[in-house]
Amino acid sequence: MKVGLITAISVIIVAIIAALPTIPIGSDTVTVTIQGIVADKDNIPVIGAIVYIDGQSKKTDNNGKYIIQDVTEGIKTIKVKKDEIDYQETIIVRNNNKIMVHDVVLPVIFLQITTPTPTPTPTPTPTPTSTLTPEEDTNSDGYADAWDTNYDGYIDAWDTNYDGYIDAWDTNYDGYIDMWDTNSDGYADAWDTNSDGYADAWDTNFDGYADTWL
Repeated sequence: MKVGLITAISVIIVAIIAALPTIPIGSDTVTVTIQGIVADKDNIPVIGAIVYIDGQSKKTDNNGKYIIQDVTEGIKTIKVKKDEIDYQETIIVRNNNKIMVHDVVLPVIFLQITTPTPTPTPTPTPTPTSTLTPEEDTNSDGYADAWDTNYDGYIDAWDTNYDGYIDAWDTNYDGYIDMWDTNSDGYADAWDTNSDGYADAWDTNFDGYADTWL
C-alpha cells in the first residue's frame, strides 16, 4: 500500500515539473541603439549638445545628430545639455530591430554662429623695371619705352613701336621729336632740321645719308 502511494506521488511530481516553463539561465540582456536629432523649437539642428542616457553621453555632430549604443530596455531619462540649457524628458526604450529613433526638441532658439574664413591678402606683383633710369612704360606692358637720357626731367627718347629699340629722339631737348628711325634698323632716317615739329629731311634709301629734303 505504501509503495503504491509513493509511486503515485512520484508520478504526480514528475508531471508537475514537466509542466513548469523552462527558465533560461545566463541569457543575454537585450540592448538598443538610440539615435536622433537634437533641434531647437525652430527645428534648427543644435550642434555640440551633449546627450545623456543610461550612464552614457554623446555630443551632437554638425547635423545635430547623436547615436548612443547598448542602452537597456525600460523607462529611461534622456538629458540634453547645451550652454545654459539643461533639458530632460522620459522615454520608454523598446527593442525595435535593435535601433530606436528619438528626436529631441529643445524649448529654446539657438543662434548658430559660423566663424567666417578670413580672405588672404593678395601679395602685390612687382612691376618689372629696366636698368635705364629715369624711364616710363607708356603702354603698361612691363617694359620701358620712353627715357630721359640727359636726366633733365623731360623724355627725349622713345620706342614708339615697342620692339625694344629706340626709334625717335628729341636731340635738341626742346620737347619735340626731331629724329626718327622709320624702318627700325637702328639708324635715323628722318629729321626735323628746323625744329618746327615736322620732318624735313629723309634718308629714303637707308644708306645713312639724307637724300631728300623739304
